Amino acid sequence: MPLPRRHFIALLPCGLAAAPGAPPLLNGKDLAGWVPQDGKPSAWFTTTAVRAEGKALIATPTGGPIIVNGNGRTANLVTALKHGDCELHVEFIFGSP
Repeated sequence: MPLPRRHFIALLPCGLAAAPGAPPLLNGKDLAGWVPQDGKPSAWFTTTAVRAEGKALIATPTGGPIIVNGNGRTANLVTALKHGDCELHVEFIFGSP
């Protein structure tokens, strides 16, 4: 699925280790436990790889450890459960205009 040139794609590792006794936020396979904020439509999906073709980033929804924002404009993802304070390390990439 090609992504529009001026939008970004968010890549998050889904297999983060949880502290002992804490539920993991991500399972490394899919978006179980996550919902679109305010019930809005969502284009987020998981995949095993993202590749560049020219100025476009290409990803296919296959399930896997990478979370992708499919079209650049979609609802925020929030956890289905309420959580307290946490520390989260996020890496992302912006496509070149």
